[in-house]
Amino acid sequence: TPYATESAAFTSYSLDCTNFYAVNRGQQYFWLKMAAVSSAGEGALSTAVKSRCSAAPGTPLIPTVTASTSSSITIGFDTNGLNGAYLTGFKIYTDDGN
Repeated sequence: TPYATESAAFTSYSLDCTNFYAVNRGQQYFWLKMAAVSSAGEGALSTAVKSRCSAAPGTPLIPTVTASTSSSITIGFDTNGLNGAYLTGFKIYTDDGN
C-alpha cells in the first residue's frame, strides 16, 4: 500500500518524519521507492533510496586547548546542540595561519 499518491504534476515530495502514520519517526532511516501510474496501471517500483530524517547539527562552541606539547595540541569541544540531528562524528580542520 503506498504511503502517498501524487498527481503527475508533482516533481518532489516531502515525507513528514514527525507524523509518520501518527508516530514520530525522526532520526530513523527510511527507504523510499516510487512507481509511475497511468490509466493502464502501476509501473515497476524504482530502486530504493535510503535517507534519515535529520537536521544539520548546530555550530560547535569554540574549541578549547586542553593540553599542548612540542609535538601535539589537544582540544576539547561541545556540540552546542544537535538541532534534531543524528550525530555521526566530527571533522577537525586545521590552519597554520599562513
